[in-house]
Amino acid sequence: MRILTAYFFLIFAGQAFAQNSLLWEISGNGLKNKSYLYGTVHIQDKRVFQFGDSLMPRFNSCTAFAGELLLMKQNDPAELMKMVFMPGDTTLKMLLSKADYKLVHDYTKKKLGVMAGMVDKLKPIFTSSIITETFAKKDEPYSLDEYFQKIAAEKKMQVIGIETAQEQMSALDRVSLKEQAQMLVDGIKEDAATTDTTAMEKLISIYLTQNLDSIQYYISDQDLSDAFSKSIITERNHKMAERIDTLVRNKSAFVGVGAAHLPGKEGVIALLRERGFTLRPVYSDFDKNNEVIMPASGTWIKFEPTGEVFTALMPSYPQLRRDSNGTSVVNSAMCIDSSGYQIYMISYFNIPEKAMQKQDEYYYNELIKKLTRNKKSKLIYRKIIEENGKKGIEAEVKLLLGQVMRLRIFINGGKAVQLTVAGSKSSVKSANAGKFLNSLHFNNSN
Repeated sequence: MRILTAYFFLIFAGQAFAQNSLLWEISGNGLKNKSYLYGTVHIQDKRVFQFGDSLMPRFNSCTAFAGELLLMKQNDPAELMKMVFMPGDTTLKMLLSKADYKLVHDYTKKKLGVMAGMVDKLKPIFTSSIITETFAKKDEPYSLDEYFQKIAAEKKMQVIGIETAQEQMSALDRVSLKEQAQMLVDGIKEDAATTDTTAMEKLISIYLTQNLDSIQYYISDQDLSDAFSKSIITERNHKMAERIDTLVRNKSAFVGVGAAHLPGKEGVIALLRERGFTLRPVYSDFDKNNEVIMPASGTWIKFEPTGEVFTALMPSYPQLRRDSNGTSVVNSAMCIDSSGYQIYMISYFNIPEKAMQKQDEYYYNELIKKLTRNKKSKLIYRKIIEENGKKGIEAEVKLLLGQVMRLRIFINGGKAVQLTVAGSKSSVKSANAGKFLNSLHFNNSN
């Protein structure tokens, strides 16, 4: 259920930012005491509890904790049923074709057991959420949000909900039941069509980098309607920023909301800045999960991966990843240029044996198709280029949220090497973007 995984765990509790930090200090604008904003993820996986050493001292310095919801508050069962079940006589069977309904019925029976009996009356978006939770580890007794509220209560801090359960449900209800049902079907079909079982792992690995650009890119890559994104993220961001503004003027607060609410031109960080506050990232000197890569300082480094036959320049030391897509291993190196708000990435991977039997042009076309598989992505141009006597392609793709991706792909000795720069339309045409894309050099003659 990759489509909804990002939303339910990065968003719900129950402009780019070229800094690797989930923790942000709020100051200025007449504040007497500093407050803090932290991007959470709503799961019980032990890895997300391994905080950097900057977090708890800031938490302990505050007199209040504010989460999206008061999770420890008991809701009226009758009200809760109204929120999660479809109104009147509406059933899932009414919203889907016979074939799609059978697909959902068989899938939920296999995944949810006895709970599958509730699916016909549950709002489809909650069924999606329940399915997604089956893929998540439950190492800890509480989700990250519940943990913060629990320790805040133990420390006699005031515990505050930024939203009410009714407000969150209202946001969900602005997405039609028909659309919710189709999203449920699409998610199940996606699971059935792939052997990739690492969607949750991918989400967690992105979260652990603390890189807000990566989080925003991951969410924007999901094929979701504008209405859904507006209701679930954007409108709630504005409401959160307004209420955080009021809160921090009266007390020193540690605010924890889903990490997906932080980045973007209409993210909570940007909206608080528009209201006159100063927000700056708080870095950890030590992090149990990842080495913290600081923003680029202006000195470019030569990226020369061990065992490979190419080199390229990057604006700072990159974060390295190694993923499997089921047919091959994809290695990648990514970093941020804070001066230009750009993401730089180098990916390199072996070409599947079947594809190697075809012409390079065929494989280039297949890669471009994958990059534009999202309905809202659009190919702006593609052209043949040459480097060291090797032919490749350059392409530019328009993404969601007004972002643009410019890339170059070369095939060399049975391996594809892809250089990508993403950012605003003007930034991908900048001198730094050109320097990066033109820096690729092959050391062999294949």
